[in-house]
Amino acid sequence: DDNLKLVGFIVSSIVWREALENVFAGDVSGVDCVLRTEQQTYTYGVNEGVPYVRGQGDLHDPSYNRYRHHIDIVTKGDFSNTSATYILEVYPTDEFFATHS
Repeated sequence: DDNLKLVGFIVSSIVWREALENVFAGDVSGVDCVLRTEQQTYTYGVNEGVPYVRGQGDLHDPSYNRYRHHIDIVTKGDFSNTSATYILEVYPTDEFFATHS
């Protein structure tokens, strides 16, 4: 049956550091961005508006949990039934408060 024949497949990857570029103003430093799925978590820092990889895992300072802002970037079913859920969490750091207080 030709109606059920797979004729193509589309795959995409996202470089999250690049996706976070131009999100923050150039004078913003001291922000941790935690990107998580059900399978993995990475932390990105922001220095003078430029994101950089801090490392694998949730590396933000838990003492700033009360300042957490988050957004679901991709939820299950957005692209397919097997799409991962991507959650972005943003936290200030000591550096942020030292600069902005």
